[in-house]
Amino acid sequence: MGNLFTREAPQAESEPQPPLQPYRHPGVPTEVYRVPGATSVPFRFPDRLQYQNDRRTHHALTTPATTPVTTPMSSTQRRKQCRFFAKGNCRKGASCTFLHDKSDGPRQPSTSKENDSIDGFTRELGGAWAEFGDGAMTLRVSLPSDFSAIRIGNLQSDCSEQSITELLSDVGLTISRDDVRLTKHTNSTKCTAVVKVKDPSFSKEACRKLGTCITMRHLEVASIPVPLPKGSNFRQVDCRKVQVSWHRPNRTANLFFGNKEVASRLQHKLRTGRVKVKGSQVGARTPVPRQNRESAMSWMVELTGLAETIEERDILQAIPKTEKPHQVEMGELNYVADPEIDSTLIQSMLNEFGPLEIWEVSDTSKGKRMKAHGTFVEESQARDAASTLDGKPLPFCESSKLFVEVVTSVRFKVSTRVYDVIQQRINAHNSAWDRQYIRFFASPPRGSYRVLKLEGRDRESVAKAKQKLDLVLAGDVMRLDGKNIWYPGFKVSGEAYQRLKTIEEELGVVIIRDARSSQFRVFGAEGRQALASEALGELIKDTASATHFIQLDQDDELSWAVEGGFKALKSQLGPDKAVFDRASRSIVIYGSESDFVKAKLIMAESQKRPLECGLKPETDCPICLCEAEEPIQTSCNHRYCSICFVDMCQAEPSGSSEFCIQCKGGQGKCGHVFGFSEIRNILLSETFEDILEASFRSFIQHHPDQFRNCPTPDCSQVYRVASKTEKLPATFTCDKCLVSICTDCHTAHPAVTCAEHKGDTSGGLHALDKVKKELGIQDSVDLGGRSIQVVVGSSTPVTFSVHEKVICASSNFFKKAVLGGWRESEEGLVRLESDSPDVFNVYMQWLYYRTIPVRIDEPGIRGNAEYMLLAKAFVLGDMLQDGGFQDAVMDAMVDKTSSEASDGQKWYPVGPVIRFIYENTLASSKARLFLVDVYTFKGHGNWLTDWATQDDLPKEFLFDIAQSLLNKRQRLEWHGLVQGSCEYHQHGASDCYKSLLALRPKPG
Repeated sequence: MGNLFTREAPQAESEPQPPLQPYRHPGVPTEVYRVPGATSVPFRFPDRLQYQNDRRTHHALTTPATTPVTTPMSSTQRRKQCRFFAKGNCRKGASCTFLHDKSDGPRQPSTSKENDSIDGFTRELGGAWAEFGDGAMTLRVSLPSDFSAIRIGNLQSDCSEQSITELLSDVGLTISRDDVRLTKHTNSTKCTAVVKVKDPSFSKEACRKLGTCITMRHLEVASIPVPLPKGSNFRQVDCRKVQVSWHRPNRTANLFFGNKEVASRLQHKLRTGRVKVKGSQVGARTPVPRQNRESAMSWMVELTGLAETIEERDILQAIPKTEKPHQVEMGELNYVADPEIDSTLIQSMLNEFGPLEIWEVSDTSKGKRMKAHGTFVEESQARDAASTLDGKPLPFCESSKLFVEVVTSVRFKVSTRVYDVIQQRINAHNSAWDRQYIRFFASPPRGSYRVLKLEGRDRESVAKAKQKLDLVLAGDVMRLDGKNIWYPGFKVSGEAYQRLKTIEEELGVVIIRDARSSQFRVFGAEGRQALASEALGELIKDTASATHFIQLDQDDELSWAVEGGFKALKSQLGPDKAVFDRASRSIVIYGSESDFVKAKLIMAESQKRPLECGLKPETDCPICLCEAEEPIQTSCNHRYCSICFVDMCQAEPSGSSEFCIQCKGGQGKCGHVFGFSEIRNILLSETFEDILEASFRSFIQHHPDQFRNCPTPDCSQVYRVASKTEKLPATFTCDKCLVSICTDCHTAHPAVTCAEHKGDTSGGLHALDKVKKELGIQDSVDLGGRSIQVVVGSSTPVTFSVHEKVICASSNFFKKAVLGGWRESEEGLVRLESDSPDVFNVYMQWLYYRTIPVRIDEPGIRGNAEYMLLAKAFVLGDMLQDGGFQDAVMDAMVDKTSSEASDGQKWYPVGPVIRFIYENTLASSKARLFLVDVYTFKGHGNWLTDWATQDDLPKEFLFDIAQSLLNKRQRLEWHGLVQGSCEYHQHGASDCYKSLLALRPKPG
């Protein structure tokens, strides 16, 4: 079954070898029907005949009456290589006047250019282009808006990248050779260059300077959309490709019958496909009367679309005896095909609309049409070519048409192991895709991965098909009892690992452990996910119940373990009972309580005497300190367990420094940075892409002065921070959520400047800062520092991105989690699985805008949906240790009791809200005090009968009301109605949150 987390043993990459493309001799088809007495097929186009006669390669068929004449070539004359021999199709043999160099041919034609260099070092992530280097480190992050590009046409075919740089240098534009990409045109003296430069103003400046230069007016210069970097086009919808086809040479045939009924019967059978000629359906026109030379009447049926290889005997063999004609007349071919010349002429028609990155002609001889496809640089060029050329006559046959249509395509990369188990699910969509004229392709395995492709005519249909395929390729998150299955200790259990492999083999699934997201994903046929989840749940339950941890808090304890102490412990305790976890600095014991006690005793005794054996670098894994299982030999000659290598890569994002995957061998002293290709070749492609995304997110977090995440919760886009020298900072409008943010102050203030937004139009803000300092008033928290991710919920978790300084300044819980050395501090990721995303969104609103949403009219019991939301927000504030937020929530509740709904009535919290607050707060809670006061001063008897049941009302609540009525029965007004009261606040003698400046103004 192979490794669960890495690839199978590396295989030599092999390319599929398509059959040789058949080539005919120029000007002479292989099988041609010749009219009796004729020696050749007449050409309908003299210019084409002249073109063929001018060609220097003469591979004409000879007749017995003629003998090929060969002219000796002088030794000084250079003999050209025979292109037919190079393709394995020269029939002339030794008599050919062109060179037959065996070193150059015959060879198999190369495979599709689309597959070349499909995996580069750049990825499109968060709307940006991230360039990766060794160690999967993010080297550079760029935005498409950082670049601009031009296309230069009508260049000489012998020009180079260097000549393009010199050409632009002559007009004062400096570029590098790496910025230039040349496209050569087949059989043309011209070529095209695309120049992409990291300068938004380059294209405008280049077009102006080249367009006004007298010596360069012959060049065709145009600004174009910035091309995608190589390697970033997976899962991108591409509409730059056109499918081109034209009918192969065909002829007609006339069938003559003496009886109209027989002629009509055969014509019907031919037209409906009941009778086929050499397995192909042909056209048949309605019988028409014809009079022969003897004035006898006959009926003629004209057959159309006959392939050039069909002869009279083929037609007669296909027709039943009872319907055979008494005469057959074969027509001429509508044109004589030369695949190379024909495709070149078609390509030249496409080149008029722009340069082609790819041009390929189908190498199959089957089918009634010749087919080819071309890929333009720009989508607009493909659409213009299709709209103009579709239906046009062929340049070599006026009676036949050219068919051109835009093809929308999207490519995917998937590991071979995953594809093998999800192939059945993909095939289930094929019938629906076929009805929409969408084709699915899976390339042969390229080492350990495959490239999948969807192609279709309609962009919208292809986009929907892409969404379905995305879901299949993403796998299913493994869940049990409504919660994600996860157990951190699972990664170090050898026995559990073997059991998991057994689950995979028995169910025919692949399970991938995503440590970064703390979840398992399963890939396989429909219906296997639930079984796999149950089996994995049982496995984790068994593993967790017998797991004990020995923390290695001291450096000397860790050194003892690494230098051989752990191996000594494991040898005495027994196999599969002890595992070393470097990430958590602990030794994990799998066994009974007595095994745990025994392990601690062995450890204590071992630390008192010198170690006899240390780590063996040639066999032992530096992560788990055991003999490597399913070993991986790295370029620095260290061996890892395959699972440990994946753990090391996935744990790298937790580091506080820049993301870089380095070798931990040599007791952590090796430090060799693994090459990009080395990491890619070891890991599953799904795991590798996740690690690249983690590297990118780490880069964004560590460079807040350069890039920021879009502030919208669960939005993955990033934007560039305005430089300090910019007088008018740009506004970032997110392509995903459409929010607009100032790139300087990182908030929305449309139509006003940053200074006006801050109220500093005359320098008054500086004076205000001075006064605040003198009075001891705290300022708002800045938005500097990294962003952290908060994953909220379990069934449908939502990820929120929040500035670290903002949330840590408000919440003591986050301050301890992020700044207190916890694991969350290293990962920049906090999980709140038991909380609601809707409630946390209220908290986010409070953090950034200091507002609490209050809606008066609600469905159900009037107003109580909002009361319940506020009650949950109060409990969340208690868990997050954010007293200011709790106080704001209480003010919102008080405000709601005094607000009228659309019917003019006021509504108050009832049964379910009361029970929730009492079940989730302490007796001293201000929320309980608020409820008691509401019922004491505003309540009526029917509140307890009409709006609640006995089960809704806790006994503690009823007791608190009774006590309150006794204590406050002499008071005539509810003190809580006084605006600005702090009666229900948490702060006590400290400053109220209202005295602090708001971090964000209320949205207008």
